[in-house]
Amino acid sequence: MKRNILERFNAFWGLLFLALLVALVLSQSNPYKEALSRDNGFFLYAGSQILKGKIPYIDFWDSKGPIIFYINALGLLVGKGSRWGVWLLEFVFLFVESAVFFRVVQKKWGHGAALFSSIAWLYGLSRVFEGGNFTEEYSLFLSFISLAYFISLDGKDFNNKFLLLLGLALVVNFMFRANNIGVPLLIFLSISFSQLSSRKYRQLAQTILVTLLATVASFLIISLYFSQKGIFAEMIEASILYNFFYSQAHHAFYLSLWRGIGYIGWPAFIALFSYLAVLYQVVIERSLKSLSSLKIFVLFLLPLEVILSSISGKSYLHYFISWMPAIAVLTAISFSTFSEHIFSMRFLDVLEDKKNSFILLLPIAFAIYMTTGIFGDYQETAARLLFHREKGVEYNDPLADFLRENTEKEDTILAWGVYPSINYLTKRDAPTPFLFYPAYERSPYTEDMALAFSTMIAEAPPAMIVDMYSKAPDYILSIDPVIRAAQIEREGILIFEKTPYQNAFFNFAETHYKKIITVEGFDIYSLISDKEQ
Repeated sequence: MKRNILERFNAFWGLLFLALLVALVLSQSNPYKEALSRDNGFFLYAGSQILKGKIPYIDFWDSKGPIIFYINALGLLVGKGSRWGVWLLEFVFLFVESAVFFRVVQKKWGHGAALFSSIAWLYGLSRVFEGGNFTEEYSLFLSFISLAYFISLDGKDFNNKFLLLLGLALVVNFMFRANNIGVPLLIFLSISFSQLSSRKYRQLAQTILVTLLATVASFLIISLYFSQKGIFAEMIEASILYNFFYSQAHHAFYLSLWRGIGYIGWPAFIALFSYLAVLYQVVIERSLKSLSSLKIFVLFLLPLEVILSSISGKSYLHYFISWMPAIAVLTAISFSTFSEHIFSMRFLDVLEDKKNSFILLLPIAFAIYMTTGIFGDYQETAARLLFHREKGVEYNDPLADFLRENTEKEDTILAWGVYPSINYLTKRDAPTPFLFYPAYERSPYTEDMALAFSTMIAEAPPAMIVDMYSKAPDYILSIDPVIRAAQIEREGILIFEKTPYQNAFFNFAETHYKKIITVEGFDIYSLISDKEQ
């Protein structure tokens, strides 16, 4: 009885510690304190559109898979239109996956390895989080759940429940973003190779058949839903076919290993050291056939994620979120292998003791909260949520406030400069589905989207246009002809001249709009009334 009470007590402190780590990461996406960025703002706008009955790829267009839009719709539904619902979903996802993985690592490699691994990958995540609400973040959930199940079954027969989970994870992660399938795909390949090399042909056939059936069934269910909506072809075109051209937009294909390590910091260095140690051990053994499926997985996961994160030729911070399962498992292995050679036995005894380790680490976590100001931010946020909700519970954006106060609910607003967060913040629809125009890469679809953009703007002019070119002045031309001419004259600039119909838009804006004010450094143009023309 006493032992059960002690175990529950230790489990409580463990969960509290993980909750504190997750909340540290999510402080970057605190809806009351933090502004929206480009992509996560668009996903929120997409979610709000779905709640209005709008259809992905028809009423709003992006090259991501559809699930991220519905996650945001669910979050806004939970939060009654507020970003806080999405923040809550993020917390639940991260907390559950971290707790499940912690428990499995604890059983496999010890309590100290579980602590070290959790601190490492959650810290690494915070370095590339960029405010959260990205496809890579949500894909971590099934990746970590699959990985935890895989580790727990190492050396045992892989049951059908696990293989069904693997097939589901493949499809769902693919439907977030095709590059996010690294973990479930490699688990499947590692198991298959291990069974093949061990001549376990019956188990191999079962692995392939069940995983394939789960994959096909999951894909069919999702596809049938979008077929019923009449947008299956549009979904495939946007989320798969367009991305082939997006990934080929840069002539130099390169691996992002060193850039990812620099972004993530010390957890990535330790993971790389651990990977090299595993690789050295495999070279010494001189045979892949004798390796377990887990060791095969560990051997190839980091290189695979490096390749998948570099396919587009770009290196946005959030691409490296997908590295976190590799960081987590490699740092756990590193601690279990090398900790005795680095730390004193007395210190290791403290880390392996659940009670003493939390007595040590919880005060450190609270100290980080206090010294970084995050505790004060959460305290201020809690006070607003509990006692002063009428004053607003989301970040106050002066630009969005001006637009909202000077337009009607039925008016549309165009954020020129690929910054659709404004449409979510103002609760005003955009006049076109193509909110990322003119930043589309060359493809068979680009000209049609550009023509549709120009046509829609001309047929149903927005009440206001915000010139946000300064968010990306090397890529987006300004509406202002003087600024635009200066941009074009600069040498070595990466202005998007390849996207057609821009001049038609600029001519239309100069004819039908007038600049009325500059807010937060952004020029706002208002539609000229018939009387003024």
